[in-house]
Amino acid sequence: MRKYRFKQVENYIALFRKLNEGIYQALSKNGAGIDKALEYLEICQQKAIDLGEYIEADEGEGHATVKTLEEFCEVLFQVHEELQSERGLSADSAKGRVDHSINLIEKSAKSDIKIERLWVFLPYKAAMWDSMESIWMAANADETCRALVIPIPYYDKNPDGSFAREHYEADLFPEGIPITKYDEFDFGQEHPDVIFFHNPYDKYNYVTSVHPFFYSEKLKTVTDCLVYVPYFATAGGMGEGQAYLPSYDNADYLVVQSKAIIDFYKRVPREKFLPLGSPKFDAVIKKCENPPQAPAEWKDKMAGKRVFFYNTSLSGMLDNPKNFMEKMSYVFNTFRERKDVCLIWRPHPLFESTLESMEPGFLPIYHDIRDRYIREGWGIYDTTPSIENTIALSDVYIGDSGTSVTSLFGVAGKPMFILNNSLNELPEEDDWKASFYQGHMVTFDGERHNKYFVSPYNELYVSPNDDMHFEFFCKLSDYSSGGYYQRAIEYKDNIYVVPYVAQDILIIDKKKNIRKIELEKRVAQGAAFSGFYLEKNYIYLCPDRYGSMIRLNMDNNEIAELSNVADFNILQTMEGERIISARWSNRDSIYILSVDGSQLLKIDKQTMATEVTDTGFTGLYTAGGMESVDTDEVWLFPYEGTVFRLFNFKNGGFRDYDLAVPGINGYDRINKCQAAIRLFASMAFNGDEIIFAPYWGNVFVSLNRVTGEVKPWDSPFAVTFEDKDRYVQNYGAGYFIRRWDLGDDVYSYFDAINRKQYHIDINTKEISLEEQYFDKDEIYSHAKGFANSSHLQRYCCNEDLFNTLVDLIDNNIHGHQFDKEEQLMEYTQVNASPAGDCGEKVYEYLK
Repeated sequence: MRKYRFKQVENYIALFRKLNEGIYQALSKNGAGIDKALEYLEICQQKAIDLGEYIEADEGEGHATVKTLEEFCEVLFQVHEELQSERGLSADSAKGRVDHSINLIEKSAKSDIKIERLWVFLPYKAAMWDSMESIWMAANADETCRALVIPIPYYDKNPDGSFAREHYEADLFPEGIPITKYDEFDFGQEHPDVIFFHNPYDKYNYVTSVHPFFYSEKLKTVTDCLVYVPYFATAGGMGEGQAYLPSYDNADYLVVQSKAIIDFYKRVPREKFLPLGSPKFDAVIKKCENPPQAPAEWKDKMAGKRVFFYNTSLSGMLDNPKNFMEKMSYVFNTFRERKDVCLIWRPHPLFESTLESMEPGFLPIYHDIRDRYIREGWGIYDTTPSIENTIALSDVYIGDSGTSVTSLFGVAGKPMFILNNSLNELPEEDDWKASFYQGHMVTFDGERHNKYFVSPYNELYVSPNDDMHFEFFCKLSDYSSGGYYQRAIEYKDNIYVVPYVAQDILIIDKKKNIRKIELEKRVAQGAAFSGFYLEKNYIYLCPDRYGSMIRLNMDNNEIAELSNVADFNILQTMEGERIISARWSNRDSIYILSVDGSQLLKIDKQTMATEVTDTGFTGLYTAGGMESVDTDEVWLFPYEGTVFRLFNFKNGGFRDYDLAVPGINGYDRINKCQAAIRLFASMAFNGDEIIFAPYWGNVFVSLNRVTGEVKPWDSPFAVTFEDKDRYVQNYGAGYFIRRWDLGDDVYSYFDAINRKQYHIDINTKEISLEEQYFDKDEIYSHAKGFANSSHLQRYCCNEDLFNTLVDLIDNNIHGHQFDKEEQLMEYTQVNASPAGDCGEKVYEYLK
């Protein structure tokens, strides 16, 4: 009998028990309820007859459970007769006899009715079959379960969302996997006990779609249990795009790789999760234990060589297609002449269709790179359906971190080298200096905070004489990827380290003991905070993805929180860019302008009380520059264009100034294209003259605030749109720094293009270099090598100044060398089934 039909047997047995309880309650009324008890007995007998017929329809006549039902009917008849006799029957006696008979029915049903399960697996891409296979294998090994693999069609989408080319990959599945055709299976009639699906997007994917019949809402109606198994596995984190999808509401269960990954999901009840591992992990673990034979055409290229697996992922390509294409050429150029190693290139199975749909302008470039690689034939172009086979044949991974492939290499214990797609050349001798440079920080009251430097690799350096000559102080984190912290502030006897990606504040005492003030974990990946304000004993953390403003009182380490600030002042674009609106600190308050400019949020620094007023403005402003802390006026920098607004935030008055000068233009330094956005970044005050420094613009501009005259300012600093150093991303041309520690009208200028800081006389335009010093040998001595990269990417080595792709190929890694056992230990936090038995666990739970 099918499992879903057996549930009806269980429902009948439950009904018998409920009716028996009714009989007992009726008879407990001292004879007043005998008629009701007799009625319940008659209903119970009829239901027993109905159940017997139901079982015979599946199991045939003479079945053992039907015989127990017949005996049950005889017991019911006897109780019925005795209740009407002169002697009667007590409630306890009647209940006991009927209970005993029901127990015999239940025992027989469980032991004598053979349960048959029908489990259906609905893969759509053969290359993703590994995300289901081990569960199918466990189900298929049980004689009581019919496990069907039913590949379903999927479609590329046109830019307007309509369906384009159809794909049906049933003939691409591995040999030995019996395939059932989707159009020859009646889902409604068969009613599978469990259906597994691994495309969670339904109609919400811009690139592809499975056939609408197989959307989760439809599948829910033809099964008792709908289970989502992710088509991917991760090395520790998960993209926000996977955090919630409507299909999760329709699924009864979600199989996830570990308990830790549950926290990345949103709006999904925790009881839906089965944190039992991943079939993808099962597959790669088993394959690496018993590697397959390499395809015949691969063998000569691999013979006697170390094999590198090159993965080109969707996330890396979509982040910056231009950089990605340049990186691909760099990788191929690096390997082309090497005779001692072998490169296997395996593009993401949806790489080309995604490029065609999302970035079609780069498709010809990709085709040129791909076709040349295939034509030259020195490497292997892998289009085989099983990624696990290729991993088992490979020695080293190279590619992006934001891909599930890293997790497969991770659980397999094979080294991973994470590429930086912005790098397409080897570093020059002094390129390290661009990473180890700190712009001056001086508050309005003249306090300097330059004694400590937070390196890009989560290390703290100190300048003992506070003269910008730095030496290593301590390590801030075990993570080798940087960006967790942004600045260190010395206050009384402690050093407070301000978070960026991290969601904690570090406190370091003079003995270098570190403790954390843990904040509530709210951000899965990306920057938690976007900057900070310092006010006497307070640090105010401005939110990015964290959402709330956090205030730390450094006198007692108490935390205060102001929620929903990010909702007010951060604009999330369709392209995923986060744009932060203007904010400024003045006397006793912090001010934040809304992203549409229409409202002004005032935050009291002492009480954290808020007040919102209407401005009447429209448009996005991204910075607020003030001449002094005592002024009531702020210069609002437009996100787009050249019109600045001088805003009196006390009385609401304003005046606009257009800084357009002949020849002005802009360049988006992230997307590498012309754009009239973020043209300016800072300003310097010189009496009636104000100098505006370009950020993504190309000219310095002088404004006479009395006459309104605007003209180009002949700066001693050149502005180019080219990055001088690939190893440090150049976000802008540079900015003025108000040197309140040296005087009211004294400025430095940070030349971001060359990573140098100068003292500048605004009147004479004379400049002098403000030198900083780090010891190169000391810096290189702290190279990470193979380590725990981040909370999102476990054990790996990152491509950077210290370890290049050539270093990897030459086995010349600086820092910690690869240790397989260390990596496997790290990945026990990622995979709940390190023995590769997730499939068996899922089957046992659901059967």
